[in-house]
Amino acid sequence: MRHIGRRWLQFLLFTLTALLVACSTGDRVPNLSFTPLDGKPMTFEQLQGKVVFVNFWATSCAACIEEMPALSRLQKQYGTQGFRIVAVAMDFDQLPYVRNFSKQNALPFMVAHDTDGKLAQGFGGIMATPTSFLIDKQGRIIKRYMGKPDMTALAPEIETQLHK
Repeated sequence: MRHIGRRWLQFLLFTLTALLVACSTGDRVPNLSFTPLDGKPMTFEQLQGKVVFVNFWATSCAACIEEMPALSRLQKQYGTQGFRIVAVAMDFDQLPYVRNFSKQNALPFMVAHDTDGKLAQGFGGIMATPTSFLIDKQGRIIKRYMGKPDMTALAPEIETQLHK
């Protein structure tokens, strides 16, 4: 019993530490570079002036797969107004799976593969998928979502940011 208690305490301390160092509301997005599947390298700084939703996901994550159609609808609905989604597949995901999923589902947004884990680390050490961030036009994090966001609440937040 003592062994289980110690492991639980270690897990709890690790989780709390991860949350404390994680990017939080009001922080600026780290200016990291990434390469979407189309092969054109980008930085988050290049997305300033847009409202951005960064979604850390994995092809093995059921909740991630479930939210993709809703994210596609958001991109189609708000993309012409300056909204961008960057879906970042985790480093443990296999690139062929990510490419295949993106192609089969005709994802209308940028998809990148975090091959070395630097994007997840740069956003505070992403530990679970899906984890997402809503970022304003100035590159500040407005909100962090752990798990699937409530899409009916997310849409008005996006609209508010687009009209600021």
